[in-house]
Amino acid sequence: MVEGKQRFRRIFVALKPCIDGFLEGYRLSIGIDASCLYGKYRGQLASATGIDGHNWLYHIAYAIFDTENEENWTWFMQQLHIAIGDVPNLVICTDACKGLEKAVGAVFPNAENRECMRHLYQNFMKHYTGDVFTDHLYPAARSYTKGMFKWHMKKIFDFAPGTIEYLDTHHSRLWYRSSFSENSKCDALTNNVSESFNAQVKKFKGLLLHELVDKLRELIMEKRYLRKKLARQWHDRILPNVIKELNLISNHLTVLKVSVSDDDIAEVTIVDQWNNQKRETVDL
Repeated sequence: MVEGKQRFRRIFVALKPCIDGFLEGYRLSIGIDASCLYGKYRGQLASATGIDGHNWLYHIAYAIFDTENEENWTWFMQQLHIAIGDVPNLVICTDACKGLEKAVGAVFPNAENRECMRHLYQNFMKHYTGDVFTDHLYPAARSYTKGMFKWHMKKIFDFAPGTIEYLDTHHSRLWYRSSFSENSKCDALTNNVSESFNAQVKKFKGLLLHELVDKLRELIMEKRYLRKKLARQWHDRILPNVIKELNLISNHLTVLKVSVSDDDIAEVTIVDQWNNQKRETVDL
């Protein structure tokens, strides 16, 4: 109420088919972000998006509120919690949005809160410049093993010891793969899924609010139908994009031996890209 009159404040939309699909079979990883509206009524369009099995954008929920602050983000996360409930092994990836970091921890205390590496890198390079940072920061984030992560970070710390305090103070959420939970089947370092949503809806952000909400509903409906049509054409158990990625990450590996211990479990001896011989357990 403003001066005794009702005024629009905020709205949250979560379509049931989107929520059901997320809970039934999608990767339990959510990207959270907001972007500015630029029409007659200004404000923020917030979104919760995910990644499907083909690494495509999956719509979960969206909202409109006036500004990015802790109160609005807490409200948004509370509505999202009502929609999806307490999801085991949930991952939430965010950018440096005002008030969002505290809201995620308050509403989803058991979720793994990751930070978008692209935004971290941009902020980091505003304070530190030099080849040692460009050569080692992203490789550190990409490393799957603790040993390789520590090797890259040592190169950075030896050159600029102050980076330890900077990262601990300003980027305390998870941003490097070697510490990601193995329970989450998503190793993305960036929140690009949210950026994809923002690019999709850019042309709608000048509409009146009721028109914007309806356009988003229409967009989601049509995207879901398109995915359904494509899925009907695939008959293999493994999706085409997954096959492509498996081939890509296997290019630099030389498999020496596969010792099977069960129907879906084997010990694989490989030579990696640094010519090191390693044995790994593979559980399909």
